[in-house]
Amino acid sequence: MNSRHSGSQYIDYKPLYQWILEQPPEVQEILVEQLFSNEILNISDMIEFINRGELTPNEDNGPTIGSILFHGSIIKQLEDASDWNPNGIYHYENTIGIITDAGLWEIEVVPESWSKDAIGAFRVQLYRDNVCHAVCVQTCSNPSELPIGDRLAAIVLACWNDTETAKRVSTFAEAMGLSRPSRLPPVICPNCREINDNYRLDGGHSTCECQRIYECPTCDRMQFTEHGQCNSCIADYV
Repeated sequence: MNSRHSGSQYIDYKPLYQWILEQPPEVQEILVEQLFSNEILNISDMIEFINRGELTPNEDNGPTIGSILFHGSIIKQLEDASDWNPNGIYHYENTIGIITDAGLWEIEVVPESWSKDAIGAFRVQLYRDNVCHAVCVQTCSNPSELPIGDRLAAIVLACWNDTETAKRVSTFAEAMGLSRPSRLPPVICPNCREINDNYRLDGGHSTCECQRIYECPTCDRMQFTEHGQCNSCIADYV
């Protein structure tokens, strides 16, 4: 929804979004925190305007706006990939819906999501077999390390690739009715050299925070991949 009604008055927020994008980065940060956390504006409308070419962002943006633009590029890629057989994606206001074989994932950006102190502040639910399963998930140990758009994009990709996510995230596996992933002893991540208790010795795939989302060199899509091909391209190659 790109415009809203307040009583009988029709309000078009597009000029306000454009004005925010034209501000210096430090001003953007203040405006976004106030207007978005109080649900006056929302991420979905902003990225929809931008993806349709109705808004033009500056090259120099604050970290929050930059992360929202990144999240918007992920949404655009997944919209292009949606064939609704089974995967599809939609978004409106503060909600993102993702259809997979498992069911309907819904991700809600609640006011707490904008806090740099709240962990797991996004509301994630899976609707499967007429039952709603709440899923607890966090994208990083400290929300201040990543702006909101990066964290939101990570959850969107996790839901889109839910079968792969369930292999290493127990809350996803439980919601999907699958066996909990087995945990291995902590080892040193080969990329950042930090202790990582999610590193799989077989196959060498790491879910360490230093390796979240990368660009596949073959299809240019942002995926969970360690500087190599994404799972789709690997499967096509094989």
